Amino acid sequence: MTNYSLKNNLFFVNVSKSGAELLSIQNLINNMEILWNPDLKFWNRISPVLFPIVGKLMNNSFSENGNKYSMLQHGFARNSEFKVIHHTENSLSMQLTANEETLNQYPFDFELKISYILLENRLDIHYSVTNLSAVEMPFSIGAHPGFAIDKPLNQYKLVFDKPFTADRHLIEDGLYTNETSPTMKNSQELLISDELIQSDAVVFKNVQFDRVTLCELDNTPVVSVSSADFPHWGFWSKPGAPFFCIEPWAGLADSIHATGNLRDKEGIEILEPNQTKQFSFSIEMPTN
Repeated sequence: MTNYSLKNNLFFVNVSKSGAELLSIQNLINNMEILWNPDLKFWNRISPVLFPIVGKLMNNSFSENGNKYSMLQHGFARNSEFKVIHHTENSLSMQLTANEETLNQYPFDFELKISYILLENRLDIHYSVTNLSAVEMPFSIGAHPGFAIDKPLNQYKLVFDKPFTADRHLIEDGLYTNETSPTMKNSQELLISDELIQSDAVVFKNVQFDRVTLCELDNTPVVSVSSADFPHWGFWSKPGAPFFCIEPWAGLADSIHATGNLRDKEGIEILEPNQTKQFSFSIEMPTN
């Protein structure tokens, strides 16, 4: 596995060529790590890229032009080898294009570019998806960074940049049940706990906030994630795990009533031939 680093006077960032996965964001002032250190007891990833689906397909499969394709949860990008196309001291761009392995799972010709840019105490991440097929291409894309915590989950909260009202969308065996549970009512804060994520991620669809900060209860910030490009957000951990995930998504898992056609899938993005769509988000780290 080949890794590539970014560095400035405040932070050191490490990214893997495998999956273009963000592996480390280290504060050089206090030597603190922002991302979690994987523990197979809880989760074997750090910050996987979700493409060309977000979440799980019913029966891990879909149909296209009468043919059935199998694809595991969150798609194949996280397990694919990316090509480095640009690398400087504080920026990195990587690319994945369709190949025999991807076409066996997803019958579309695509180009996925991912860029990381380190600017002071902020890491900007850019996704660019291009449809190189002769037909329209349905896809989803999202991020899944796991941030390190060193206290029980109930010692933390989420603070949003604006108040909003939303229900969480309930999940069973990786699929949406079409049931909801009231979670936010004109509020900017959400107290988190093992109980909150016991059944699965807290998912808000089509929400209006642009920035969320993981804080300790005394308002000490751990990390902030911001984006105006992703309509859906997931918040996930496992009971007792030393991480918490903040996940901006353009796409959603299947529901229990999924048809097996990606074009019918809630939250799906559609690209016309030779069209490109871009998505960006930022991770902002405290400097003290």
